Amino acid sequence: MLDNEFQELRKEVNYVSRDINDLKIRQAKSEILVERTLELIDKLELTLGNVQNTMNDVQIAMVKVGISVENSNNITQSLGKKVDGLDDKISIIEKGNNFNIQLWIKNNWIQLILAGGAISWYIINYPKLP
Repeated sequence: MLDNEFQELRKEVNYVSRDINDLKIRQAKSEILVERTLELIDKLELTLGNVQNTMNDVQIAMVKVGISVENSNNITQSLGKKVDGLDDKISIIEKGNNFNIQLWIKNNWIQLILAGGAISWYIINYPKLP
């Protein structure tokens, strides 16, 4: 009977020993996983810090871009006003430089008739002149 009890105790010890070995393996795996997790957390903290710095840089760049766009808009408006002023000046120059032949004839018809008469007299009398 003692031999049977001894065998059963031995089996129990073997089971407990296997369970302990399983627990040791699980603990080792858990420690490795915890270690990896801690490393990843450190890397994540570093990455998040870099992302924050990048976002700050992007925000500063966006403010600069906004200022640049506003300056460009002001310059464009100023140039638009100058172009409008040039258009007005060109229109005035075009109106002033248009040569209206009918208006000129109307204003100078007496001189035209006199000049035509003088030219006609000269052509008619030219062969007769000494």
